[in-house]
Amino acid sequence: MRKLMMIAAVLGLSSGAAQAQGVATQNVNLTANVGGYCTIDGAATGTVRSATVPVGNGVVTPGNLTIGGSNGSVICTDNARIQLRTNSKGLTNSAAATGVFVNKIHYTATADYNGATATFNTETATAGVDTTAVLTTGGAQTNQPLTLAITITATPIGKYLVNGSYADTLVVTLSPQP
Repeated sequence: MRKLMMIAAVLGLSSGAAQAQGVATQNVNLTANVGGYCTIDGAATGTVRSATVPVGNGVVTPGNLTIGGSNGSVICTDNARIQLRTNSKGLTNSAAATGVFVNKIHYTATADYNGATATFNTETATAGVDTTAVLTTGGAQTNQPLTLAITITATPIGKYLVNGSYADTLVVTLSPQP
């Protein structure tokens, strides 16, 4: 019996040694590359906001416009380039402007983010073209507000707005700048 136990012990040791000799390892190196990005309200396109320009007796009420919704919450992985664009160079009516009637409501827009302010005026802007970039200098930021302001320009003296609907889209672009 002693011989059997001794043989079993030797076999057990030798089988363990055989397993140890068959062990192999491999390393797996993991990497990631995160490109620069900015989000507004957690997405590439922030929540749409809107405003209605007050008009009475054929002229606009000039001044600061109340924009619906809240300031966008921005996350950028680095400094950002802020640019503004108007799609129609002011609120535009498709009817022709004639005599004392005009078909455009002009405004000045500003966008503030991370210590930088981009501004443009639709009277001098080019429709569909981004303004010159303004760069932030605060580096990567999370949950910072994108504050927008629009000031309506008075209807020129002696002029009146053509009857109908007026529209424009203000586009604010934030681009990361490493």
